[in-house]
Amino acid sequence: RGESCIEKPLATLWRNYQQSTKPDVVMKLSVTNSGLKGFTKEHGLTEYWSHRITYCASPPHYPKLFCWVYR
Repeated sequence: RGESCIEKPLATLWRNYQQSTKPDVVMKLSVTNSGLKGFTKEHGLTEYWSHRITYCASPPHYPKLFCWVYR
């Protein structure tokens, strides 16, 4: 729970991102009354409801990364 719940998954995701040769997927993220809305050219609009977001952070050791735990 809390900060420690994201360390291992983020380390794995970041390592995979750095080793990937695929182009980046740019996401435009909006904070709304109902939660978060993410939009990408590849996947379109995805909504994340606020009552299902249990934790969010922007860890300083992962530049340009914002993460959330969604149940």
